[in-house]
Amino acid sequence: MYSIASKLTHSGTESATVLTGEKVMVTQGLGKGQIMSLEDWLILADENEITVVQKSKAAPKVEEIPVGTKFKWVKDIYNYRVAIQTKKGFLQVVEVMNGMCIQAKVPKYYEMEGRRGPETFTSYYVWAKALPPGNIIRTEADNTSTFQKKVASSHRSHKL
Repeated sequence: MYSIASKLTHSGTESATVLTGEKVMVTQGLGKGQIMSLEDWLILADENEITVVQKSKAAPKVEEIPVGTKFKWVKDIYNYRVAIQTKKGFLQVVEVMNGMCIQAKVPKYYEMEGRRGPETFTSYYVWAKALPPGNIIRTEADNTSTFQKKVASSHRSHKL
């Protein structure tokens, strides 16, 4: 709808800047300094015409990553992290540093042993930027339904 970093205005007194994650920062008027959803800000515009004052030229096109796509950052066999794209965002589920698991998707009682639970990031790009030097391995999500897998499997077995 509106690109990231666009400057929006309505009523001559209300302004906001579009942020990532479908959010805006109110820069002038009611709620100045507040971050809210773009949808909520548009509701508060009360059907007034929205004007794009300045459209960002620097807003990069962000790749849509399919839900279930897994990423593994690897420095060596003793240092790695695993994250996955979910419907709600980007989730790091495992972190192993110097051969010790310090973050894992585990029940709460394991957290008492010094481990952290999963960590959410706003996007893959935020996660990748926070990583130390190393390699990132991407594994595409298999979004094939169970039925489709069974059909494909039966076709392969009948060709023998």
